[in-house]
Amino acid sequence: MVRMKTGSMLLLVAISVFGVLGSASAQQRGADPAIIAIDAAIKSLKQQPNQFSLDVTVVGVVATANGGGTGLSVEANGGCPGSQTIGLVSKVDGGQVNIAQHTADARLTQEAEKAIKILTDMKTALQAPKVDKPLVQSKLTEFLNTYVAPVLKSVLQALVLKRLGL
Repeated sequence: MVRMKTGSMLLLVAISVFGVLGSASAQQRGADPAIIAIDAAIKSLKQQPNQFSLDVTVVGVVATANGGGTGLSVEANGGCPGSQTIGLVSKVDGGQVNIAQHTADARLTQEAEKAIKILTDMKTALQAPKVDKPLVQSKLTEFLNTYVAPVLKSVLQALVLKRLGL
């Protein structure tokens, strides 16, 4: 499960309101809402690469039965009165949870770096004297396949496509 922290959501709301409404004074000064939104997204991802958090759950045993039947059957045989015969033992400790959380955080940092690179390339392409629309669309498609929250993707997609006249 990916959750966005509150500060990020406020940033996205500000970006989307500014971008969709298109401040007249900003347009008069030549500010490009798509570039402003990309810059804000890059800055946010650099400052908090793990702003999207994962809830990690570690389960000792999971049994699933598809199409009916028994998912897990454990039978303990043996022993005599007073002995302990155990059919299944499953342990989960905090160490396993910490390892899983650390791995998830490292992956989120990698994904943030990937998104920053794509956004930087897209911004450079948009600022070129002659915008290469297929290149920008390719970078946009790449960005849409990143881990970044759908709300940010949709805002940037709308602004970039508007900028390209599509």
